[in-house]
Amino acid sequence: MKKILITPLIAGILLSCAEKEKPIVLDFDQQADPVVYTDQMRFAYVDRTQAGIYNLASQSVEWSWTVQDTPLMKDYKDYFSTLDEVKPVNRCEDLLICSNSGGVAMIHIADKSVKFFALPMGQPHSIELLPDGNIVVACSVSGTVEGNMLKVYKVDPQHPFVESYSGHIANYSGHNVVWDNYNDVLWATADDVINMYSYAPATATLKLYKSIPLPQSNAHELFPVYGEEKMWLTTSGNIYKFDIYSYECTKVAGRTTRNVKCVSSGPQGFPTLIIYPKKDYYTDTVMDIAGGTHLSVKNAEFYKARWMVDNPFSYPQDK
Repeated sequence: MKKILITPLIAGILLSCAEKEKPIVLDFDQQADPVVYTDQMRFAYVDRTQAGIYNLASQSVEWSWTVQDTPLMKDYKDYFSTLDEVKPVNRCEDLLICSNSGGVAMIHIADKSVKFFALPMGQPHSIELLPDGNIVVACSVSGTVEGNMLKVYKVDPQHPFVESYSGHIANYSGHNVVWDNYNDVLWATADDVINMYSYAPATATLKLYKSIPLPQSNAHELFPVYGEEKMWLTTSGNIYKFDIYSYECTKVAGRTTRNVKCVSSGPQGFPTLIIYPKKDYYTDTVMDIAGGTHLSVKNAEFYKARWMVDNPFSYPQDK
């Protein structure tokens, strides 16, 4: 991997996530417990909504990004005023970022340059990297024709701004989208069902393969369980683990399980983090599933917070 000029913390994260031979294990005594997050009102200004990397060990922001930090995107700040999703990809060298204000992007951490951005509109709530390097976006209920669908974009790093999607398919109330590297399918919930889609790289299109009823409606979070062939799934009332082979949903106990927006687990010793809204749909606190507080920032509006670790469930290069 090429050398980059960046803080020692981020350099250590990038080197760790590039490891191919074994799972990433960030030692609490030697590493910084990095968490990626989206904060919808960090500085009380709409155009300062940010994504970032937080060092839980030192309780400090080690890296942050707003649309103003990337020159090619400055004119599109209104489309990135409320960031919701964030995912580390490409061995933790890049972040996928999504805003329900209409914009999505892939940002290179080292220099904050943009590898891809588009304006799907329709309340984008989640974004995923496909095996061929293309990107799919889940748009939710928006009251417009651009909502309630999955949109596939062809990525060309030489031309980061992609004006239109190459393929789309209906998916009601899209709040999540996850690539399953084990089954070569794409998963996305649609209120009271979870849909499985096949993906055709040649045409950059999706096809519904199977639709599975869920035990409860209003599905929100869907994200891989670290080290397991299962996914975290949240609804308005419960947290579940969804088995990608049996399709069974198993309830997970916790201090609170209602309206959880985000769940993130890691290697042994990492607590399972959750985002439980204190007000509306956001919180100033990142807690674990048992109720312990790991991050609390006055006036923050956290919507997602995820451990910055490898993800072989979705990305084979992380194996």
